Amino acid sequence: MSPFVREYTSEGASVRFSPHAAALKILQHRRCLVLSVALCGVIAASAPAMALDPGSYALTPNGSANTISAINIGTGAAHGQVSTIAVPNPLTSLSASAEGFTCGGNEQDNTLSFVDVEFETTGAVDLGTPTYDVAASGSYCYTANPGSSSVSQVDARTRAVRTFPLGFGATPTAVAVSPSGDTVYATDPNQDLMYIINTSTGQFVSGGINNPTSVAASPDGKRVYAGLGTGQAIAVFEVEGGTVAPPTLIAVNESISSVAVSPDSTKVYAGSSFTNVYVVDVSGPAVTFSRVDTQLNPNAIAAAGGDRAYTANGGIGTGSVGEIDTSTTPPTVLGTFNVNTAALDVTTYDVPRSGPAGGSSLVLTKSAADPLVRGGVGRYELTVRNQGSRPTSGVVGVRDLLPAGLVPTGISGRGWDCSVERLACTRRDSLAAGAEYPPIVLKVRVEKAAPDRVTNTATVTDGGAGRTVGTATTTTVIKSKHRRPH
Repeated sequence: MSPFVREYTSEGASVRFSPHAAALKILQHRRCLVLSVALCGVIAASAPAMALDPGSYALTPNGSANTISAINIGTGAAHGQVSTIAVPNPLTSLSASAEGFTCGGNEQDNTLSFVDVEFETTGAVDLGTPTYDVAASGSYCYTANPGSSSVSQVDARTRAVRTFPLGFGATPTAVAVSPSGDTVYATDPNQDLMYIINTSTGQFVSGGINNPTSVAASPDGKRVYAGLGTGQAIAVFEVEGGTVAPPTLIAVNESISSVAVSPDSTKVYAGSSFTNVYVVDVSGPAVTFSRVDTQLNPNAIAAAGGDRAYTANGGIGTGSVGEIDTSTTPPTVLGTFNVNTAALDVTTYDVPRSGPAGGSSLVLTKSAADPLVRGGVGRYELTVRNQGSRPTSGVVGVRDLLPAGLVPTGISGRGWDCSVERLACTRRDSLAAGAEYPPIVLKVRVEKAAPDRVTNTATVTDGGAGRTVGTATTTTVIKSKHRRPH
């Protein structure tokens, strides 16, 4: 076993967890987290309002102003324009999901807010504990809860909450998650630990590391990066193949308060506790880095395409979001966008252009044996096809929502990374225009008390488009076994 790893189980769990036996996978960076199931009531919801125009945005929460600033970071004439989205509660942290929603936490109260930034639809749930950081992946939000020594996973659609207790004295303050939701990473600067959580089993391991203040997972699924405060370095964890190697350190001789990874996983962006931003090239065997003095207070950082990084430069009163060109040496500060309130965190999000003319356009089809038989078995076949004019980019995900009466027994497909616990599959390879991926086969057991008809729904998510882009529904007749007369 790696000297970095120590074994733990969540409270109430009886099985010990070995990282060498579990499939710990990271697929993409972003933050937000998770055993026992509970439901939290919806605090507030509003009707859809005006949508943001298609394009790329940097989003920052404005604290007690109860708003999010959406800054257009595209290349057109609208670059730099700021839109304001009202939210039901103050926000201090923010993370956007490819499913089309953004989740926001608050260090001062117990709420987790959900925002559809495309349609300005908002809602919130009461978690019963303050949230210091959030991460979004798929249809879930994850939160770091130092006050309750736990992390939580919240379903953005149903508001169902799962909680992972991390043991007495744990104080997780930052979190990152894979887009498939299989693995969550939380850092604890007070205990000098990083927790690695298997979301399928609820079990976790932890390992010692000097004052980890922030964490980010690379989109290619190969590494996790942690910013170190008093350690004055960036820790690099190799996590391929279900193992966790001891970290290597990139010494920068300055306290690091925030980290992010570029979409192509070749660069790491780190904000210092002072005014510097570091750009680390991790594309080759030799790691190199350069830095720029932003003359600001970069307390959070996010990555975007086109060699751009964005910093949240918070403080009392007026805050700003900084734009940095990371392709130059040293990096270049292109400018700042004032938001007139404290910019406490930053995340990036693409509002897609609808239809095949905008790029890829995924269509999901589903077929099933009909009828199904009570007490027997059945299978569904799901196929993703690109009817757009361009290939896909980013992670493509398929998720099935089985109706009552059907119990999943397996899900798989050539080239797909599938989880039967979540009934979800993902893959990263690009799908050409007019092509389709190998089908996904979902196997089910039909309960004896199943109804006469069941309707099964599945969705497909295009990570490059930034949200769920297709739905397939199949209604199947269920019959009882025919009994031969005696």
